[in-house]
Amino acid sequence: MPPPVPFHHPVIRGMTFCPRLLPQSLLDTLLEHIDEEQWFDPLNGRNQVMRFGNLPPWLSQLVKISRDLLPNKLRERDPAFDQMIANYYDPGQGLRHHVDLVRRFDDGIVIASLAGSCVMEYRPAENKAEDMCSHILPSHDSVKSEQTHCQQTRNSVQNSKVAAKCPLLGEATQSTTIPILLSPGDVVCLSGPARWEWEHGIPERLEDEWENKRIPRGTRISITLRKLLPDALLMPCDG
Repeated sequence: MPPPVPFHHPVIRGMTFCPRLLPQSLLDTLLEHIDEEQWFDPLNGRNQVMRFGNLPPWLSQLVKISRDLLPNKLRERDPAFDQMIANYYDPGQGLRHHVDLVRRFDDGIVIASLAGSCVMEYRPAENKAEDMCSHILPSHDSVKSEQTHCQQTRNSVQNSKVAAKCPLLGEATQSTTIPILLSPGDVVCLSGPARWEWEHGIPERLEDEWENKRIPRGTRISITLRKLLPDALLMPCDG
């Protein structure tokens, strides 16, 4: 099998998508550590874990793989990431559309899917990045209604040939929403406009339709790696 090839999205500038980048052996190791450390207890509402500063040593391989996806100007920073958030999703659970905290986290965010498949949606952010402060737990709440977006972005999306280049990237809808199928081992890197100008979320549903097939959702586990801005821990979430 040929090695995974990163795909640079032609519409969402700054997004790098690499399907099946994480080998099954690494996924098994990561999930074993998560289970041993009892990160999640969904029956008691514990579906999210964060780490700041020095990340667990057993994340080092994931960190290295993720760093290599960053743009050159971000790849040399040390550390590449000093904040991690792990999320547990029950089948059917969604994630409200959001942009990660813009006053707290730097450019270059990596999302790694460890278990479970889902379609994640990307759409132009409804507010300017400097006005946002979004730190969203996995939620059953309904997503915000779609509003009018930049016409230039809408036109570029409608004229794209995304699906023809990568079967896991969906065609944009008329509401300028771009779906991406995320499966175990897939990794997404967001930098530049993809990080600051696009929001992402997961619709609430028990199954996703993809290429005329229905894909039932199971339990999903993901890890997101981020870099704190200077003095970020001292700043309130005032958005």
